[in-house]
Amino acid sequence: MMNFKTIAIALISASLTTGALAAETVYSWRQGSHNAYSDIPLNLRMDYANKMNVRTHTVSASTDTKLKTPDSLAQRQLELSQQIAAENKKVEDENAKRTAEAAKIKEENCQQARSNLNLAQNARNKDQLIPKYTNDISRFCN
Repeated sequence: MMNFKTIAIALISASLTTGALAAETVYSWRQGSHNAYSDIPLNLRMDYANKMNVRTHTVSASTDTKLKTPDSLAQRQLELSQQIAAENKKVEDENAKRTAEAAKIKEENCQQARSNLNLAQNARNKDQLIPKYTNDISRFCN
C-alpha cells in the first residue's frame, strides 16, 4: 500500500511538471466531427485555427494574417521609379562631392606648382628646375 502511494505521488508530480514544461499556446480547429489540437496551426495557416492558452484554458482567435493585396502594376511602377530616382539623386550628390574635392585638390596642386616655380627662380640649378615646374603649372593650372 505504501509503494502504491509513493508511485501515485511520483506519477502525479511528474505529470504536473511535464505540463508546466509544455508549450503555452495550442492551436485548435475543427476536423470533421471532432476538434483537433496541435502546437502548430493546421497547414501552417493561422486563419484556420484558434489559439488556446494551456495554462488558463482561454481560447482566442489567432492573429489576423491578412496577406498584402497585390498592388496594381501602375502603383508598383510608381514605387520602383521613386526608388530609382532616390538612388540616382544619391549617386549625383556623391559625384558632385567628388568633383568638388577634385577641383579643390587641383587648385592646391596649381598653387604648389607656382610656389615651386617662384622658389626655383633663385636656385643654383634653376636651368634644370624651371622647365620642370613650368610643365607642372601647365598640367595643373589649365
